[in-house]
Amino acid sequence: MRHCRWTIPAAAAAVLAGGLALAAETVGVSGSNTRYPTVIEVATPGQPVRVELTGAALRTKVLVSVYTVASYVQQGTAARTAGQLVDADAVKVLHLVMERDVGGKDMAEAIRAGIRLNYPAGAFAAELAKVDQLLLARTLKKGQHVILTAIPKVGLRCQVAGAEELLVDSPAFARAVWEIYLGRNNLGESIKAALVSRL
Repeated sequence: MRHCRWTIPAAAAAVLAGGLALAAETVGVSGSNTRYPTVIEVATPGQPVRVELTGAALRTKVLVSVYTVASYVQQGTAARTAGQLVDADAVKVLHLVMERDVGGKDMAEAIRAGIRLNYPAGAFAAELAKVDQLLLARTLKKGQHVILTAIPKVGLRCQVAGAEELLVDSPAFARAVWEIYLGRNNLGESIKAALVSRL
């Protein structure tokens, strides 16, 4: 596990995944005031990478808005379906903005439950334990950003505003996280469809 200090400015969608928005165009999310840039530049090992928005959605639970989520993929990636996006050997970003306060324990358990949609209980135990270290001791506040970046052949970079960055060095785990939203079994077909609506 590798940590480094990383902060996100208060302005929503001004800076994503340690990179800058490159276009003035933004896209809204139905049911929310959050807007996401259509193109951003992401810091990755070696050089910055431009990623483009594939879609955005609102995650609700029992009719309560929990967070918005936007999906980005490296420019030039030939992904036209949700499955191709999951399979893409490219830089990908999931950018969440909290719509309400959520306890870190609840968020960690939601990630576990999402992984279990496609993998048996006990799968990715070590990786999930690292995520627990990042989340359990904090509350995710309304308006706070959570940014997940899949880096090919490296793994999953997790960034939470006001917290240390976490790198989970497992490309398979990064894929499993994308499958929570875009896999055969997922959080909801409406979210899945919204996240690939711009492909």
